[in-house]
Amino acid sequence: MDLLNQVNIELNPCHDFYKFSCGNFLKNTNLERQRFRSAPDIMEEDIQSRIKNMLEQPVYSEQPRSLSLAKEFYRACMNESAIEAEGLKWMKQIFRRIGGWPILEEDEWKEEEFDWKKAVHKLKQMGINFEFFITLSVERDKVDPTKYVLQLSDPYRQHSLPLAEDIKRIYLRYMEDVAVYFGSSLVNARIEQQDVLEFTLKLAQKSEEGRNNNMSNLYNPFLLSELQYEFKSINWYDYLNGILSPSVKLKYDEQILMPDPYYLHELEHLMLNTSNRLYAWLCKLPSFNKNRSPVSDPRTPLRNRVLANFMAWHTLQHLIHFMPADLVNKAYEYVETINGEVLRKPRWEMCLTAAKDRMGPVISAAYIEHYFDEEVRREVTEMVHNIKQQYKKALQDFEWIDEATRKVTEEKLLDSAVNIVSFDDLNVLIQLCESYNDVKIYHDNILLSVMNLDQFALNAEFRKLRQPARTNWLQDPDFVTGLDIALSHSDDILVFPIGILGGLYYAKDRPKYSNYGALGSVVAKKVWQVFTETKYRELVGETRSWWSPASLLSYEERLKCVSRIFRQNGASTYHTKNKTDTREEELAYLIGAKVAYDTYKNWVHRNGKEPQLPGVKFTPEQLFWIYFAGPFCSKYSSNYPQVNIDYFASPEKIRVNGIIKNLQEFADDFDCESSDAMNSNEKCNIF
Repeated sequence: MDLLNQVNIELNPCHDFYKFSCGNFLKNTNLERQRFRSAPDIMEEDIQSRIKNMLEQPVYSEQPRSLSLAKEFYRACMNESAIEAEGLKWMKQIFRRIGGWPILEEDEWKEEEFDWKKAVHKLKQMGINFEFFITLSVERDKVDPTKYVLQLSDPYRQHSLPLAEDIKRIYLRYMEDVAVYFGSSLVNARIEQQDVLEFTLKLAQKSEEGRNNNMSNLYNPFLLSELQYEFKSINWYDYLNGILSPSVKLKYDEQILMPDPYYLHELEHLMLNTSNRLYAWLCKLPSFNKNRSPVSDPRTPLRNRVLANFMAWHTLQHLIHFMPADLVNKAYEYVETINGEVLRKPRWEMCLTAAKDRMGPVISAAYIEHYFDEEVRREVTEMVHNIKQQYKKALQDFEWIDEATRKVTEEKLLDSAVNIVSFDDLNVLIQLCESYNDVKIYHDNILLSVMNLDQFALNAEFRKLRQPARTNWLQDPDFVTGLDIALSHSDDILVFPIGILGGLYYAKDRPKYSNYGALGSVVAKKVWQVFTETKYRELVGETRSWWSPASLLSYEERLKCVSRIFRQNGASTYHTKNKTDTREEELAYLIGAKVAYDTYKNWVHRNGKEPQLPGVKFTPEQLFWIYFAGPFCSKYSSNYPQVNIDYFASPEKIRVNGIIKNLQEFADDFDCESSDAMNSNEKCNIF
């Protein structure tokens, strides 16, 4: 993909650089019922296509067993005839094992025989998501980063509230349709799914209240014995060990983190006080036989019935992609009712994602062997070194950072590390791949294959509790396809996914201006965030800054200035969700572009000016800016607000033009007039 093909050379870059750089992309991109499409999307699709081709190759006896299993899993997922024939039967077996789906069994279901904690244990034993009430995760201890600790948190932190009434009605109708598809009566489905929806929304509400009540102190350690004393309605020793078995066994002196104790208190209250409206409705019917009541005491509010319906419903939603086409279509129809017509992903793409999520190291190892170039790693490592050296010079010019903060920042610059894949990492991946060799994959049962792989992953995750803490960046499912450089805050490490080392971001046979413009500006932005995103160090129970108060005040002034410049570029028509975080991202992009440009110019000073490309009228400096803007090219459907794409960033046009307007180097390279829109008279005093 050549970014020069995206440029509309008929436009004046000094008037609107985003439209100039992305004009042909905007004109030629067909959304095909998609709400959004970007230049990186096209690059990611190319990577996905490569992985698809790998997985569709025949299974060879001489290839690693783990790769054979990945291919078999992909084929099982693509075996839609087996899913159509057996999918509902598989799902109903799961319902029975966790205590049934009361909606289907009606008054035959026995309230006293259901225990939600045992149902959670059954789900975990089968390898199915069990985190409907409480999420268990293995995290690095912030006090002692050399060890892992178990953390309990709520699973509803990403839910947005409140839901509009029409959205709730549409979702409830979807819930009813699915229950009826499985055999429930419409009346029964309507009443009982209403309880499930209300219970779900109550949990999400309590989660939001917990976040609002506790915005800063997220480090709340409890001993298991203290947890039991504080939250008495659950036998925590049995509950947690039932989940963690057979990986580890907790003792009463085990330390457990709980970022939000409020949520757990409210969860207890909800579980003890939830009632079911179906039984109350049935009792009013003359024909209802109370002697066949599912509980011995007719006054019981059928609390367990709601919990069982809730767990069965969310278990089904977790596995919906592996169900017959009619059920998958119902899910798509619900999404389309909410969001308008959407492009339904082809089956192969969903199956590829399922394989990548569950067998990431296997696919990464195969991808590296096929496509990785060690020379690219060497060149990118050199680029990062050059950018860090340029930052060392730039910090001396940042007059708004005082000497004390500058000194600590330089130390962090030198201490920060970079993880870029190498063939040495391939050996590590091969060892990881061997651990998959005993996982059973069934060519005619994708659901059981998914459960086996998920159970394998859960047990491996929980075993980490007894292992030294380390960064497992090679196991990230986005290690191959991802295009975002990640920042590990605990280690100040920048982690490069394989995907960003090619395509529109980098190529070893391209001129330096293109690589420094596209990838270098992203790297420089991330290096800056090493300083800013970690300027607050979270200690035990509190947050402290290693920036001086004066530097923080000056930093805030620059944020305000940059925000003002960006808003002059039409951003007033957009309503960003988080303006504070947007400002930090905007400043990081601005500083990153400037430092990457200066790094490139220093490279030219050492190595000589690069030749102008034949048939291309732009200078190397102008091409640097064009390649900088290229990855931002994005097209949106008319009914999809751009702000919905990224919580922490302005729309792409605002970002590109806002950065360009603040850099005199751009105006000089394109000979912009002082009256041109891209040559703002007001430029923030940063450099």
